[in-house]
Amino acid sequence: MTKNINFTALASGTKVQTPKGVGRFLHYKKGNFRNQNVRIEYHTGKQIWYSEEVLKAIN
Repeated sequence: MTKNINFTALASGTKVQTPKGVGRFLHYKKGNFRNQNVRIEYHTGKQIWYSEEVLKAIN
């Protein structure tokens, strides 16, 4: 992936590299709490919100 990820157009279920490993993109919510806009689900079923900047820096 590139650093110019458009999370508003990213398909749900797309694999994304995160600080805790690879997870599945669930959805994007602009203006969410503490600027954590991107929701990721891991293979264990745990879901975590990340900021766009954190994910763009890794990918």
